[in-house]
Amino acid sequence: MKVRLPFIAMSVAGILAVSAGSALAVIPGTLDAEQTATTQSLLPEPLLAQTFVPTISGTLSAVEVYTSIYVPPSVVPAVPPSVTVQITGTASNVPTPTILDAVTITPASGGWNAVLFSPGIQVTAGTKYAILLNAGPSGTAEWNGACSDPYGPGAALISDAGTWKTIPNWNDQYCLTDFAFRTYVTAPAATPGLTPPPTSTSRGNDGDGSGYPGYLLLFAGLAAAASAAVLFSISRRRVTQH
Repeated sequence: MKVRLPFIAMSVAGILAVSAGSALAVIPGTLDAEQTATTQSLLPEPLLAQTFVPTISGTLSAVEVYTSIYVPPSVVPAVPPSVTVQITGTASNVPTPTILDAVTITPASGGWNAVLFSPGIQVTAGTKYAILLNAGPSGTAEWNGACSDPYGPGAALISDAGTWKTIPNWNDQYCLTDFAFRTYVTAPAATPGLTPPPTSTSRGNDGDGSGYPGYLLLFAGLAAAASAAVLFSISRRRVTQH
């Protein structure tokens, strides 16, 4: 037993460490809308967007975007590239100017980026929203996506001189129709229902189920007791007077 204890302790510690690491990697909310194909990519300059439609009403707690990094041979960035991930509403199927939330990240090179919003953004199922990727004028991060319209409810867009266009309409060298993304929504907790008060099962002679005969018997008993008390008091007075 003395020989096994250190091994058991080390095993338990290892399990706890793995569990803790997994918990830290968990993205809050329920996976909702998504498009995961990454066959083509585009630099987020000008501004890029992907529209999406939640199927769950609640709080948009996080999104993921798939990025890669492109650095021309003649360019050596002084600092790691950064992109700002923004969420907006839409009007006429394109992003509106009002930014609901924004988070700046250092994008992955060929990987998913988890972007967490706090306290989150209230979204409504069936309403279209947009994920925007803004890398600024010197961005080298690319947003990967796919062709053939794999995500029907939304579309990949690019801002060209302030006008939103689909990618092929902007440049027919690209077939990209949807960027790679995932959204996570936390639905509100269900409100416990109130338990209705118990109803009387006694039925009166008229069959309305109100239980009046029971109350009448109770009142009759109380009245009889009160009458008895009054009579007893009168009897004592008479005895005392004699």
